[in-house]
Amino acid sequence: MRDCGYLILDDVLKDIGADTTSLDTVVKSDKVTLYKTSNTTFSFNYNDIEYYCKFNMKYSPYNELVACSLLKDFKLVTVEYDLATIAGQKGVYCCDFHVANRKYINGYDLVKEANNNYGNNLEDIWSALIYHYKDSENKEEIVAHLMDKIIDLFIFDIFIDNSDRCGTNFQIMEGEDLYDIAPIYDCERLLDNKDNDLPINSISVTPCLFSESPYKVLEEFLSYSDSSYLDRVKEKLWIIGEDNINSVLERIEKKTNYPMDPVLMVYYLEGFRKHREKIEEIINKYERKR
Repeated sequence: MRDCGYLILDDVLKDIGADTTSLDTVVKSDKVTLYKTSNTTFSFNYNDIEYYCKFNMKYSPYNELVACSLLKDFKLVTVEYDLATIAGQKGVYCCDFHVANRKYINGYDLVKEANNNYGNNLEDIWSALIYHYKDSENKEEIVAHLMDKIIDLFIFDIFIDNSDRCGTNFQIMEGEDLYDIAPIYDCERLLDNKDNDLPINSISVTPCLFSESPYKVLEEFLSYSDSSYLDRVKEKLWIIGEDNINSVLERIEKKTNYPMDPVLMVYYLEGFRKHREKIEEIINKYERKR
C-alpha cells in the first residue's frame, strides 16, 4: 500500500518483529542491520530477500528514482529504488543486487589492492584493473570492457551532476565468464553543483570524485582523451534533454501512482536545463578544436 506515492513498510517490519513506533525504534531492533553512513541506512530480511533502506536523506528521495530512470536510458544496469515510508518518515528502499556465486569488489578496495595511495580517478582505476587482472586470460579484453563501463559511469555522473561517486559507491562483479560493473546505486546527490545556483540540494558535501566543478572535470577529460569520447558525450546528451526529463518524471508518477510536487518537477527541469546548456558549451568548444 502507498501513501502519497510512498510504499508503507511498517507492516512488513512488524511481521519480522521490529518495533515501528518510530524510525529510531526500527533501527535499534535486532531484526535490522544498521550501517554507518551519513543517512540512516539499514537492511532487513523478509521472505528470504534482503532489503536496503535509506532514510533521513539530506536530498529529496525522488533523486534516486530520477537517477535510476536515467541510468536505464544510458543503458547502465541500476538498482531499482522505490519511495518508502516508515513511521511517517520518508526515504527509499531497494532489493539487494548481489547474486550468489559472484564476487564483488568495490572501487576503494580495487584501487587499494594495487596502490596504497588511494586515488578515486580514471587513471588510478585503470591501473588497478590492470593489476587486478594481470594473471587472467584475456586480461586486455577484460580491462578494456570494464574501463569502458567505468567511463560510461563517469560521463553519466557528469550528466546528472553527481558529487558523490566515492570508491565505495561502485562495484565490479565477477562470475563464470562474467566481468562487469555491478548495478549502480547511490545517486542521491544529483544536481549538486553549486554553480547551478539552485534552491534545493544547497548543502556542503564531503569532497570525493567530483569535489571540483563537473564542468572543469569534463573539460580535463575531453582535453586528454580521444575524440571518440567527445562523440560519446554528444550522442548521450539527449538523456538529460527536456523531452527525456519530462518522460522520466512521467515514468516516476506512473511507478508511484501519485503526482509529483510541481515545485520539484520545475526544479528538475530547470536544473537539468541549466546543467545541459553548460555541457553543450563545452562540447561546442572542443568541436571547434577538431
